[in-house]
Parts: sequence; structure tokens; C-alpha cells
Amino acid sequence: MESKIDWETRYYELEKQIKDMMNMTLELIKETEINKSKAMIKKIIQTEIDNQLEVIVISNGIEPIFSYEIIDDVTQNVMMQKSEQHKNSCKFNVSGIKDYRVRVYIRNRNDNHFTDSKETEVLNKTIEKDV
Repeated sequence: MESKIDWETRYYELEKQIKDMMNMTLELIKETEINKSKAMIKKIIQTEIDNQLEVIVISNGIEPIFSYEIIDDVTQNVMMQKSEQHKNSCKFNVSGIKDYRVRVYIRNRNDNHFTDSKETEVLNKTIEKDV
């Protein structure tokens, strides 16, 4: 009895199907990992020019939402606050403000609460001189 199946062609078709299935599985895994990942702040960069403070956040997140706060270092009270969606920088007019910190919160668009925060060292610190 003779078989009329072209085994070579059949083998290549099956191999192609397996590769397609593997690629689909990889895409599903990537999508799941991205959706489960938490927003994180890696670094805060601040620059001040002519009483204009610019805060830039280096972070990971999916359509992140940022909350920026200027905090008095002595009383720990929030003096200014701004919120930005999908924008990792913010500007503040800090004329007349001494001894303050910048605190930044981040969350993903689909999260209900902020998942990470970082705070800078004291900026524009007053130095007392001994007389």
C-alpha cells in the first residue's frame, strides 16, 4: 500500500503553525506583564533658573499620572501641588521659598492609588552664619 501524503510539505506546515502559536503565546505573556507592572519612579532631576523650578521624573509606567508637591522642610506642610497626566515634568515658581523639598507620586492610568513616591533633598537651604 502506497501513501500519497506529502510528508515534507505537511511537516513544514506543522512547523509554521507551531511558530505562530509560540509567537501568539509570547505576545500574550508580554501583554500580561505590562498590564500587571506597577508604576515606579527611578530618579528625580530638578533644575532652578530665575526662581523657576523644573522637576523631571525618570520613571516606568503605563500612561502614568504624576502628582508633584513642594513641601516645607520645617513644618512638612504642602505649599504647592500640581498634577500631570502622561507628562513627566512640571514647573513651579519658587520665588521667596526657602528650605523646601519636592515630593513626586506616580500611578498608572488604571490604578486607583499612587504606587510609588520619591522625595528630593532639601533645596534652597538657608545657611546660618556664626557671628
